[in-house]
Order: sequence, then C-alpha cells, then structure tokens
Amino acid sequence: MLLDLTQRVAREKLPGNLSPKIAQCVKFLRTHPTGVGIDEAAGLVGKSRAWLTRRFREEMGQSLGEYQSYLRLQEAKRLLRYSDASLSEIAAGLGFSSQAYFQSVFKKATGMTPGEYRKQT
Repeated sequence: MLLDLTQRVAREKLPGNLSPKIAQCVKFLRTHPTGVGIDEAAGLVGKSRAWLTRRFREEMGQSLGEYQSYLRLQEAKRLLRYSDASLSEIAAGLGFSSQAYFQSVFKKATGMTPGEYRKQT
C-alpha cells in the first residue's frame, strides 16, 4: 500500500507548464475518474468545448477522453489491488457499459485481464 500511495502522490503532481484553466480541469477530472462530459468540464473552466479540447491536447499531450480513460484504468487497478469488489461491480462503478467491455479495455491497456492483474498484485 505504501508503494501505491507513493505512486498516487507522484501522479497527483501537475506538470509545471499547465495553464491555470487546464490545471483546474485536470484537478477536477482526477476527482471524478468515472468520467465527466466535455461540456461539463468546459463549463467548469468557463471556456467553449472547442477551446478546451484543443488546449487540453496541446498542454497534456493527449485528448481529454484519453486522459479520462487513463484515470479510469488507474482507479480500476487500485480497486483490483485493494478491494474485493467483483469485476462487474468495478466495471459498473467506473462507468463501463459492460464487464466484457471493461475487460477488453483493461487487457488492451495492460496486456492482461483484470482477473490476471488481481492475482498478480
């Protein structure tokens, strides 16, 4: 758990080159790993959807959707490691449309199924 805490603290650190609006958006997304609509995030920072998607990609090096997927997978890994929640509970809790889709996305990103990941960690 200490290693996980250390990794989470390191991930929480924002890159120094972020504008205040994008930093605000990133912080908000991190507190809502199950997903936030682009319109909601744009409203939060008081900018248009087009502005946010363009600036987010410029400053973060990935799209807002890609970043949200990354956050959901990080939360899935944490839940697999430290909870006894079933795969279907984790999938539903993180906003995946089905357990099968969750498993597919997880395997594509990590090279192993959620069950294999849970056993390994």
